[in-house]
Amino acid sequence: MDFAALKDELWQASPAADVLSSAAIADALIAVESALTLALADVDLIEFETAIAICEKYSAAADQLKSLDLTGGDGSLNGPVDNLIAALQQIATEASPESGAIISAAAGQQDIADSTLMVLAKSALIETHQQLIGVVLSIMQFVHAYRKSPAIQRNTDGTTAPSTFGLKLASWLDGIVQATAQLTAVIDSLPSQLGGKAGNLAELTEVTKNSGEAVQVANAFADRLELAPCAPWHANRAPVLAITAVSAALASAFATIAHDVIALADPSIAELGEVVLDSDGNVVEGAED
Repeated sequence: MDFAALKDELWQASPAADVLSSAAIADALIAVESALTLALADVDLIEFETAIAICEKYSAAADQLKSLDLTGGDGSLNGPVDNLIAALQQIATEASPESGAIISAAAGQQDIADSTLMVLAKSALIETHQQLIGVVLSIMQFVHAYRKSPAIQRNTDGTTAPSTFGLKLASWLDGIVQATAQLTAVIDSLPSQLGGKAGNLAELTEVTKNSGEAVQVANAFADRLELAPCAPWHANRAPVLAITAVSAALASAFATIAHDVIALADPSIAELGEVVLDSDGNVVEGAED
């Protein structure tokens, strides 16, 4: 079996393929540049009418920008994304040279790339969250349906005890619910990035001539993107690690279910079948088939 081909096929069939496609990356970059432009207008560094006109030109060029190959020859996104950022900045400069210069100076390419990463991650995680809600509701129905169905609980020491299949399902549900709660917290905490090359708002402060206004721009930028305002995290990759951690928690929850299903389906273990209990509620050995 060609597992690489199977992986590609599964990826293309998943909602994540659309959420993280080249077109989605272009859309996210446009959203980030538009948010920066409007945030600068929010503190009167750019005329609001000019900002709107620039954002409209961004949108008008969306189809052309989406047609660009964002995969890169070496599989890296760095070069193509940098070129796309440069193209957007060129659009702003052509619309208004003065405003374009302010927009280009206010944020570095790493700021735009990091914020775009958070926008894409939020879209993907929200899609995952919506699917998890469906999973939770489905398992809840099964928990109710099988709440009284006898089953064997096998302990780590090899002993068995009477239980119910509904209780096993409830343990599955608990793992997914906890991972979903962790996912919700991560979605709400994803931060924007607007710290400049050194992460000290130096470039933005040079534009605003005032550190207080620089912070206002950064906060407005986050609000426009519906991300959390945050101190620059150039040297702190905790937001990226949080995404990794919640992904691992979800994988662990579903791995537990997969392990249990494999055990239940294994005839040598014989966990599926009728369980016979004696008058004291204990499993009658040899009567589990």
